[in-house]
Amino acid sequence: MSNPLVSVVITTYNRKNLLLNAVQSVLEQSYKNVEIVIIDDCSNYNVLEFINNNVNKRITVIRNKQNRGLAYSRNVGLSKSTGKYIAYLDDDDIWYPERIELQVKQAETTNENISVFYCGKTVTRPNGKKVNIIPHYRGNLASALFKGIGPPPGTLFFKREALLKVGGFDDKLISCIDHDIWFTMASKNYSIDYVPYA
Repeated sequence: MSNPLVSVVITTYNRKNLLLNAVQSVLEQSYKNVEIVIIDDCSNYNVLEFINNNVNKRITVIRNKQNRGLAYSRNVGLSKSTGKYIAYLDDDDIWYPERIELQVKQAETTNENISVFYCGKTVTRPNGKKVNIIPHYRGNLASALFKGIGPPPGTLFFKREALLKVGGFDDKLISCIDHDIWFTMASKNYSIDYVPYA
């Protein structure tokens, strides 16, 4: 397997301890050729200073001049990242250690029209119950959406070039940006694939 650079873009706003957990889950990935770009959506504390004081690794931190929302922050991360692949991590989520390794392996051995890769996820309900969401669809993204199937948010792994071609996320939206990017990419006839991993 080749060893392409993966850009992990972490968007954050006023969730210091959760952010540290998210960053740590990236640092603990089995796949090591990763750059971490944190987009701070104008938090009320100094994210760069906090990261420098708590993480012994060079991480890029970019602070928005004002609070602009998730889609805008993700697009900033897209423009500032340099990897062949890009994965977005919200500050209240964490990844299993093998996630990037498995998705890189899948992406590097599949056909070029597949530009979105996903996996399963484990959701912890407010009552503490854990629910596994298992992936089960691969193929044309438009066909998946017409069937009511959508990759679980937080699991997506993009070819960066494909995201750039569709112009990234719609920063006029304040919600549903994952659904919107799926429809945008579906309109360009992209396909999706998954790794059977929660």
